[in-house]
Amino acid sequence: MIRKCIFILMMIILAAGRPAIARAQVLNAVSNSILESDQPGIAESMEAASPKVIKTTLDTLDVQEMDIREVLKRIAFQSGLEIVTDEDISARVTIYLKNVDVFDALRIVLETNNLAYSRDASPAGSSAGEPAGEQNTVVHVMTARSFESRFGYPFSQKVQTKIIPLAHARAEKVSALLEKMKGEAGKVIYSEGTKSFILIDAPRQLASMSDLVREIDVPVESRIFELRHVKARDLAPRVQEFLTRNVGRIEFGGRETGLTVEDTPQRLGEIARHIEELDKPAREVLLEVKILQIILNDENRQGVDWEAIVSDYQSLPFTGFEGPGTGILGAGTVSEEDYIVLLDALDTVGMLNTVSNLKMTAGDEGPNEILIRAQDLLADFEPQEPQEGMSARAAVLYGVGSSLGGDEQIMLNIQPQVLGEPAGEKKELTLKLQEGATIVVGGLFKSVQVEATRKIPLLGDLPLLGFAFRMQGQRLRETEIIVFLTPKVIVKE
Repeated sequence: MIRKCIFILMMIILAAGRPAIARAQVLNAVSNSILESDQPGIAESMEAASPKVIKTTLDTLDVQEMDIREVLKRIAFQSGLEIVTDEDISARVTIYLKNVDVFDALRIVLETNNLAYSRDASPAGSSAGEPAGEQNTVVHVMTARSFESRFGYPFSQKVQTKIIPLAHARAEKVSALLEKMKGEAGKVIYSEGTKSFILIDAPRQLASMSDLVREIDVPVESRIFELRHVKARDLAPRVQEFLTRNVGRIEFGGRETGLTVEDTPQRLGEIARHIEELDKPAREVLLEVKILQIILNDENRQGVDWEAIVSDYQSLPFTGFEGPGTGILGAGTVSEEDYIVLLDALDTVGMLNTVSNLKMTAGDEGPNEILIRAQDLLADFEPQEPQEGMSARAAVLYGVGSSLGGDEQIMLNIQPQVLGEPAGEKKELTLKLQEGATIVVGGLFKSVQVEATRKIPLLGDLPLLGFAFRMQGQRLRETEIIVFLTPKVIVKE
């Protein structure tokens, strides 16, 4: 009897020395049962009887509308954790997790139900609710309000958890984007069972990730566009810019006439209109080039006043054949009708000589080149052995680049250059015109020796005796070389 009394007294002393957890239950991993907190001796004996092995990763957690306590019992049983719960917690849980960290699983289950947990046995320096080593096996589950009241800050202050169902987008694509966005401590978990993303991260990062999922998780359709003129591989990069960001995609495989586009229904309608505009026969610019040389008469030895004749007049200093600082190259446009009138009017300026007529097609290998050689010009009597510096000005090159605008206009870019001279500052003339109009480039001069006849009016024309009133010989004359560029658009079927 005395021994029995002493044993009871010792049990009372032990019970008084251990602080009880108010209104709490213990979910023991060994027995997988709920033990009331008023039986501390039994709980301690069971804990001592079986050494704990903490498993940090849950293989599978698959529950449907299960009571929160039953869910926590499963977590405790799989992980080896001891989970203590307050009596006032309640929730129904539906979740599917596979190969997930046990504390991530706890955070997901609890935070999404306005609950929280703390590591009551955390060593110094560890924060409540944060893993601190496998030796800490006691987890206290409570409401989020209780957690904030106890610790003075919200459970989700550092990181938050959000579950976002995925309705339309492909999980692997969304996952890849989210992995790039998450913070250093963030985690992205996809639940195959519930078709949802579980995001754990800092509040600001979590908001951005949530916005991304909402942006790309939209209904999409796929449409195949049959092309008539443009190859799929050539059109795909141009269509790419019209796709919805992070949603649309293009496929064409080995087909040259089919383009598969996936995007939202509304955007597909816009893309269809763009493809219709882009899928047109290829067009290129054919340049008809006419080069004239005018031996200027005495009244027009300064050349033609192009600024008074052409539209959209432009000019730039250009040395040409004659040496530094001696010429101004001018250019402008004339209509088709004015071009014909201009050719007739040039007869009044001097004697015309057609240097060349040619056609050239603008290709993908760079600008066309129009070469004007001194030896091809009329009455060019350069010495057989050129004086020093003369050979450097034996040819002038016009580089002509062309492009088609969406407004049915043609852009011509003209870059003059004296062959043989060191490349200096880039000079160019850029003009825009409608098909059928002509660009006139004048102001290129060349002094030449020509056969000239001087005579007394009327008397010099008399038969037999007229030779006494006229004189023939060489005379230095100025000539102006004019280039006419008439672009035409060719449709390639």
